[in-house]
Amino acid sequence: MIFQRLGSYDATICGKNISRLLKDLLDSGICAAELKTSGEKLNFKVLYHDVKAVKKLCRKYDCNLTLENKKGIIVYSGKYGRHYGIYIGLIFAIMLLSFFSNHILQIKIVGGDKHTREAVYAVLEDYDIGFGRLIPSINFYELETALMLETDCIAWAGIRSHGSTLVINISEIKPTPPMTQKRMPANIVSEKDAVITDVQVYSGSLNVMIGDAVAKGQILISGEYTGTDGRFNYRYSQADVYGTYAESITFNQSFTAIEKKVTKNVSKSASLCLFDAQIPIGDIPEQSQLIENSSTTYFTFLGLELPIGITHTTYDEYEYIEYVQTEEQAREALYDDISRYEQNFLSDTKILSKKINVKKHENGLSAIVSYVLNGEIGKTQVFLPEKD
Repeated sequence: MIFQRLGSYDATICGKNISRLLKDLLDSGICAAELKTSGEKLNFKVLYHDVKAVKKLCRKYDCNLTLENKKGIIVYSGKYGRHYGIYIGLIFAIMLLSFFSNHILQIKIVGGDKHTREAVYAVLEDYDIGFGRLIPSINFYELETALMLETDCIAWAGIRSHGSTLVINISEIKPTPPMTQKRMPANIVSEKDAVITDVQVYSGSLNVMIGDAVAKGQILISGEYTGTDGRFNYRYSQADVYGTYAESITFNQSFTAIEKKVTKNVSKSASLCLFDAQIPIGDIPEQSQLIENSSTTYFTFLGLELPIGITHTTYDEYEYIEYVQTEEQAREALYDDISRYEQNFLSDTKILSKKINVKKHENGLSAIVSYVLNGEIGKTQVFLPEKD
């Protein structure tokens, strides 16, 4: 594939010293591909810049060389090398593309009704943003903020450029519908067997005091209350109830583990980035298990960034390897699991104390972690009032 893109010939060499010529050809470092020999004939593909070296070998061994099927960009650029108008036209086209891709030719508003779009155009006019404006000179963050602050109908705005088109995504402010549905009456019950340490009641009747021991499922804040008329009424309870409680968690770690490991074989590829299109240069690996890392470098002209660049991509091969951990490694992984659990599930809870009991068994390690915690223990529990 690379031969066809850069420039190559189909070469045919005929002569009696083909075997000796082939040995020198391979030792010379000449880039030849698809080598085929048949008697006194040798067929292969050769890059354009190696043709002189091949001709020299043919003269050395008195062989005839035939070049056919010329292909590639460089071959044709050499053919039309003296047609300077082509190069001038190409430079002019690049400059034209650069100009149009860096200036606004169209404004596209996504979302919103007619009234909202008119408000957007009014803000754009205030900031002198319209046809022909240089896109890199626009502060997108400042314009997004202006659209939200200077209008009364836009809740969110996002701005990006796609070539010469300025795309504005907007979300309208929707009026909040009136709340007609009432909350069902509810109690707050304990989720743990705990000792109450702090209570903040916002709605409901407090049934416990600080320092009381409560059982799991016990009503802490009641949604029932007696009105001034002596009748039972019901409401939705709201409160923050904190308590101290004990909790035990079991963790397991096997001696056998699986690790994702990158191999030493690393392949690379490049592609021509033209606007949003990616044109491959060279072969792209076909392996499925690859880690891909890409970076793009754009060309500049007269201080302006062109929408043309080169994307370099590296492909790191990897595989999953099963290995046996030592007891020390397994213990370290076990403690990592405990730390992750505390970060993910106990971040809003105060750990007063903890005790770790590690046991070794045939296949690995297990740990029973006994915590003494202080945190929110109240849970809202909706109930249906009894009919009179």
